[in-house]
Amino acid sequence: MGAYGGRSRKFMVSALTKETAFGEYVAVDSSLRVSSEPGGMEPEIDDDRDLIGGTEESTTQELSVQRYDAAIAQSKVRPHTLAFILASGLGTHSASTPAGATTARLHYNSPKAQTNKDFETFTVEELYASGTQLKFGGCFTDSFVLEGTRRNFFNLSAQIYGSGKKTTGVASVSEISESSLHVKNAKVWLGTGTYDGNTPTQSKSVENISGSPTVLSSQIESWRWTFNNNTELDFLYPWDSGNTMGRAERMERSQELSATLTFDDSTHIDRLLAQTPVCLQLKCHSSSQQIGSEGYYYGFGLVFPKLMYRRARPQGTAGGRMVYDIVWDVKEDATYGSVRAWVYNIQTGYLQ
Repeated sequence: MGAYGGRSRKFMVSALTKETAFGEYVAVDSSLRVSSEPGGMEPEIDDDRDLIGGTEESTTQELSVQRYDAAIAQSKVRPHTLAFILASGLGTHSASTPAGATTARLHYNSPKAQTNKDFETFTVEELYASGTQLKFGGCFTDSFVLEGTRRNFFNLSAQIYGSGKKTTGVASVSEISESSLHVKNAKVWLGTGTYDGNTPTQSKSVENISGSPTVLSSQIESWRWTFNNNTELDFLYPWDSGNTMGRAERMERSQELSATLTFDDSTHIDRLLAQTPVCLQLKCHSSSQQIGSEGYYYGFGLVFPKLMYRRARPQGTAGGRMVYDIVWDVKEDATYGSVRAWVYNIQTGYLQ
């Protein structure tokens, strides 16, 4: 008999609460409305085909190790989902009440120090169909991509791995009510030099970007930020860990920022050839969903303190329009780091 589980599916996480120890389940608190395939267990199986003296085809096999694997996506990203992925992927996070607010909360995220390799882990529960629900412990965000194109909502995708611990789940939590974030409400600036991003505000005005910043908003066709912790899964199975992972640690992270911009002049080519450092700021907030009555809106902001051009190639597109294909390498500034991200909503904090 077929299982009609599509619309009844749920992907639930402990977004607000981290595990006290790796793989120790905690209660899930949020249902994320994802637009991706279900996650599930990924086993590694070994058989006896490599043994001399056996049969041509294997006669036995056994489980070597196992893990949870979920490639999630949210095609109309919401602040709560973004704040959770930023907190779990970047690793450093804090929350505060912005000036003059009583309801709004500001969530700040940046990458962990180079010497800190541990992930803060969370628990996932997936409802596949009525009567079939599983809980997975020791989960972490290895990588994510945030992107936006003209006329569309921001899109978020992330790769989540889990220790391989699995049990039956029974939770039923609701989605947090928030508006999705659209590029029509976003603004981007690009300037020379570096920018600290220390004073995030919700106003759609440039803050302290140096070098007479250019407003890129009307030029952007598409924009994409990739962050990767480059986790080596083999390393997570030490001796005496059994079938499941024994630790959750990242390797050396990497980032890339890319964009397609309408062609204007040779500025980007000149900066590429001169290897001129630049900085970029993006701000987006809902135009319809205000938080309380203090003038704050659901939204997010990003600052890349130091970027270097890797590619600035003019090209033609359909209809004959000239555009730039831009790729920036995200550099780590000695003072300001590599990226600073914040989200406004009403949640008290993430992975606390």
